[in-house]
Amino acid sequence: MEPNNIVQEQVPVSTSTPPVSVPSVPPPTQAPVRARLEGPISLLKSAWGLFRSHWKVLSIIVGIPPVFILISQLLSETKNIPLAIVGIILMIAGIVLSIAMSVASIDAIRKLYANPTEIINIKGEYKYGFSMFWPLIVVYILHVFATMGASIFLIIPGIIVAVYLAMTTYVFVIEGKKGLDVLAESYGLIKSYWWAVLGRVIVLGVFMFVVSFISTFIITIVLLVVSKLISNGNVDLYIVSTILSFILNVILGVISGAYMYRLYESLKANRNPSVDVSKARKWFKALAIIGPLVIIISIVASIVLVSLNSARNISKNAQLQAQLQNQNINLELNDTTK
Repeated sequence: MEPNNIVQEQVPVSTSTPPVSVPSVPPPTQAPVRARLEGPISLLKSAWGLFRSHWKVLSIIVGIPPVFILISQLLSETKNIPLAIVGIILMIAGIVLSIAMSVASIDAIRKLYANPTEIINIKGEYKYGFSMFWPLIVVYILHVFATMGASIFLIIPGIIVAVYLAMTTYVFVIEGKKGLDVLAESYGLIKSYWWAVLGRVIVLGVFMFVVSFISTFIITIVLLVVSKLISNGNVDLYIVSTILSFILNVILGVISGAYMYRLYESLKANRNPSVDVSKARKWFKALAIIGPLVIIISIVASIVLVSLNSARNISKNAQLQAQLQNQNINLELNDTTK
């Protein structure tokens, strides 16, 4: 028998050490960078650019309520009672239209910023504004009551709450929230940027004051000169200045609305997600309950003060009368003794 040729295969032995798994170390985390809101100069430039591009449609939307108020003011200057009654009716209509206009103007500004070529339907915007009329009235009442409720703790808390609620109308129109949710969301937007929002609101107020003051000064000087040159001073300065002031207020109204909308968009883009609005909602609810109490206390206090003043006046008059009577008696006694 032939021996079996068995071929043995040699398995190579690896002398290399197995790879050691090293745990991955996450990169060092950087501290969160505080977002910056859009600056006030940029906000003013953006608002002016929107007005310059769409001044016709925005001026009509913003200018409709002031027209009613302007006519009512001119009618109130007459001594005709029927015209004065018409003026009162027009004043009420202007106030109602102003509430609808606040919704219509914000919605129009939002659409034009999103799509500058969009055609704005003025009638449709006002129709939308009137559809939101009563919910907005509720928001305004809660806003006023919450601010007054905070003012019971002196003026500083009232200012703090007023700044926190600066975006209530924009939250209401753009986000569709209602009631206390509007106040809480405005707080959530501004919580991390309170000082920044206060500064930008102050800049807007200073800008409007300066523009209004300079414009009014120039208008007054021009009208005085024109009134002396034309018709021997028969130009009605009051009517002309009122109309020019109306035009200026419409322009500033559009610019301020666009300015605040851009500020809202900047706050929305940089909102701090860690802000808890549920607690703020409870606080605003409590302040809104305290607000009417402040009004009642103020009314009662004013009545008490008036009553005290009248009582003091009555007592002073009584003392004066008593003194006069005593003087008369003394004079009569002196006469009789003589």
